[in-house]
Amino acid sequence: MSTAEPEPPNAGGSVAPERLPHRTFRPSVREVQAGARNAARVPLGLLGAVALVAAVESSIVRAGPRFLDPVGYCWALAAEAAKTDAPGCGVLLVGDSLVKHGLAPRVVSEKTGQRAYNLAIPAAPAPATEAVLRRAFDAGARPKAVVVDLKPGLLAGGPKYSLRYWPQVLSPPDAVRLAMTAGSSSFAGELLLHAALPSFRSRHEVRGDLMAALGGETGPLRKLNALGERHWSVNEGANLATPRADYSGDVSEAEHTRYLSRGFSAHRINVAYARRIIGLALDRGAKTYLLLPPAVPQLMERRTRTGAEGKYEAFVEKLRKEFPRLTVLDARASGYPPSAFVDPVHLSALGALALSDDVADVLRRDLDAHDPKSGGAWVRLPAYRERPLPDALEHVELSRARLEGKTK
Repeated sequence: MSTAEPEPPNAGGSVAPERLPHRTFRPSVREVQAGARNAARVPLGLLGAVALVAAVESSIVRAGPRFLDPVGYCWALAAEAAKTDAPGCGVLLVGDSLVKHGLAPRVVSEKTGQRAYNLAIPAAPAPATEAVLRRAFDAGARPKAVVVDLKPGLLAGGPKYSLRYWPQVLSPPDAVRLAMTAGSSSFAGELLLHAALPSFRSRHEVRGDLMAALGGETGPLRKLNALGERHWSVNEGANLATPRADYSGDVSEAEHTRYLSRGFSAHRINVAYARRIIGLALDRGAKTYLLLPPAVPQLMERRTRTGAEGKYEAFVEKLRKEFPRLTVLDARASGYPPSAFVDPVHLSALGALALSDDVADVLRRDLDAHDPKSGGAWVRLPAYRERPLPDALEHVELSRARLEGKTK
């Protein structure tokens, strides 16, 4: 049986071009208009799906503390405070958890005579700090002084570590700048995904809340975030940790690993944004201070022995050379005892009061000098002295008790 294909009619002959089907077909005007109308129509099912997705995503955003973990909620509140609380402040305190736990604005305000606010956010790499500070300036803040810290451990990681939190602080222009600095199309895509779909970035929190609801309980995040909101509001953005009488200052190997006591390196994006933070503050006319907070002796001893602290100091010195008016406030050798900490690097309320008082002394001296071009010193802060907690401030457990109505 033959497998050859039959030849078409007139094979081997010629067919006039005007006789070919695509040349002879001429749709009517009515058919053309109907086709255009059909092409312009969007299927109702697609419209319904888009509307449903938009409704779900917007409801998650409106739920706020219900679907944000305490870290994410703190990022969101700091971004809002940059617009509402920072304008009118003479001193802005920015950075990561070391400033969040370490500096009490009320103490700074009382000593300097300048209203202060703490805009620091936990787990915040340098781009997050820059975004919050820029937002404050864009909202009209004109501080006379800006105090910032750059935690060594956070300098090491790239921007993907904070993917789920970026949408809380980045404006669209901020996101574009970060993506361009990263120079990674995959990161840009992931950043867009987390920004566009709150249900994706908060999927773990949504799942936990739904599971709690199915069990007849309230999701745990609402209570935690209500406590955080009250505590940060009372303390003007600061997080004053409850003192731990049992804390000995011992550092486990797991904690040494967590706090990178074995070495120091800074991701190129964090280096770029560290420079932008300092440059932004100086360009806006603020005296700018880089705070080096204390750590427990065991951690500092390991970091010194491994050379990690020396490399971090070299990083700070390089910033000082680039920005001669940058002042370093160094509390690392101030002898803070274990009772001033709640873990190897985070101060308790007692430690925060001492550090805030000493930092405020330097700010008051510099601001009273009325010399906008002064600065550039490396200031060793004095030895630790314990101060009592003022009645107007609350440590975390006191905030919890007052929130639950157990004490006044």
